[in-house]
Amino acid sequence: MYEPSIRRKSLQYSCDICGEIPILRKRWCCDVCEDYDICDNCHQTQKERLLKKTNRKNKNNSSKDNTNNNNNNNKEKGGGDVAMMSDSDEETDSEEENSDEEDEGDDVHTDSHSMRAYAVNETMEPLHSGKLSSVAEDACCRWFMDALKQAKRGDPNQAALVSQMMLEGYGCNADPKEARYWAHVARNAGARRIEGVYDELP
Repeated sequence: MYEPSIRRKSLQYSCDICGEIPILRKRWCCDVCEDYDICDNCHQTQKERLLKKTNRKNKNNSSKDNTNNNNNNNKEKGGGDVAMMSDSDEETDSEEENSDEEDEGDDVHTDSHSMRAYAVNETMEPLHSGKLSSVAEDACCRWFMDALKQAKRGDPNQAALVSQMMLEGYGCNADPKEARYWAHVARNAGARRIEGVYDELP
């Protein structure tokens, strides 16, 4: 997901699956969905899941073909029909097909969507030299990204902090609209303080 509040352009993305902020080393962008990005670890898991799903379908199709062949051979010999599958098998296959159809909705990302990789050369290593103002700004930027990550994972107090940081542009690009959103999240989640959090920042 695009995160315009983050100041470093190459780090302005979070993972839509695990919530990692920022995405480092390699970012995978979906060619089908709008604003859908995942980290390299989640992409690898997605590939493995898709491979298992494909193998399971191939195995089911092969089993059905063998059953049909046995049924045809039995008919030729004058025997009765052979049951292709049990009721439970039919229900399972039907559920898998329905699940596949649901996954393929227009607004839902699926493992089968093609994705494009973008290298991320920047790291999260803190600055240890240079102007004091640059070192301080770097520390604030990294603090904001960590607070945003924790807020996305459900921490109400970090959500309140993110709201204040976005409102003032502290360690991030100011965004009053997004700040109001995070204040709403913090309030509903029972944060200790909603306003005045920024007053305690260094």
